Amino acid sequence: MGRAARYAVERAAVAAPDTDALLGAIPSAVQQLVGCGPVFAAASDPLSLHFTRAARREISDAAAAQFMALEAGTPDVVKFRELAVSRDPVDSLMNATDSTPDMSRRWREVIEPLGWGDELRVACRDGGRTWGFLCLHRGGGEAAFSGDDAAALREVSPILAAAFRRTALAGAGVRDDATPGPGVVVLDDELVVTSMSGTAAQWLETLGPADAGLPIALMSVAVHALSSGDPQTVAVITRDRRWLSVHASVLHGPDGRSVAVLLQPAHPIDALPSLAAAMHLTPRETEVTEAVLRGLSDRAIARTLAISEYTVQDHLKHVYAKTNTRGRAELAARLLLG
Repeated sequence: MGRAARYAVERAAVAAPDTDALLGAIPSAVQQLVGCGPVFAAASDPLSLHFTRAARREISDAAAAQFMALEAGTPDVVKFRELAVSRDPVDSLMNATDSTPDMSRRWREVIEPLGWGDELRVACRDGGRTWGFLCLHRGGGEAAFSGDDAAALREVSPILAAAFRRTALAGAGVRDDATPGPGVVVLDDELVVTSMSGTAAQWLETLGPADAGLPIALMSVAVHALSSGDPQTVAVITRDRRWLSVHASVLHGPDGRSVAVLLQPAHPIDALPSLAAAMHLTPRETEVTEAVLRGLSDRAIARTLAISEYTVQDHLKHVYAKTNTRGRAELAARLLLG
């Protein structure tokens, strides 16, 4: 791994002021690092592992939709969610299949028809949680990813993970101006939009450019709802710095299954579990923080959680240290106002 190439990745990770800037810088940095063609990079919710933001280079909307549809529920090798909990956060398709990629449905249905070659995926982990993913592709006539390529990405993945975690905190807050109400998008089982409300169209504009296809967060909850049959939810930050809840549920009708995605304003408290993970708060510290955001006094928190006021104050000291705040007001301002 060249020093200049590694520095490019580090610079992209450190310099990015927010998640969108980080995602915009990653593709060229990793292309320089290991040499590849198409690149997909995504920020993820550390608890649900749903994608929240994404950037792609040389990958069409149609191909992106195919990859997403196969990611949930379809048995395959090197799937993102499996990689997130595996011992090694980096693996390639050729390595996982012993150079027999036809074993992979993803290869047969998407990668090979596109004329691409090997695929390498990375789970960006920090603090025991996955904050983002990378997926790199080689051309059909190019060499497969090598052990050195995997090692290079294994070395920089914690740097990128820390950047994903940091930028997750540089997000939204409570807004005083008018916020759109709830909106609904209905998709068929192939992720094609069949109908949507006017308010949903407004929300979609805040999640990404109109020419970039469906927002990745919407696709993520939709495919996993269709796969599992269970409702799926993730809280995301819009481009205009609002919290948005994206909730998907499966519908059953005479024409088969579809999925309804509800887009509605969310409160920072709805995203507190993920924010707490980003700040390395313990479960009890998270409970205390939520109570503070709800305006409870130390005495009320102690009564609610069945602990002493001294213990509440001790937890708050740790919360203030981890969030770099100096009291209740500053803590609330950081989490509620961004």
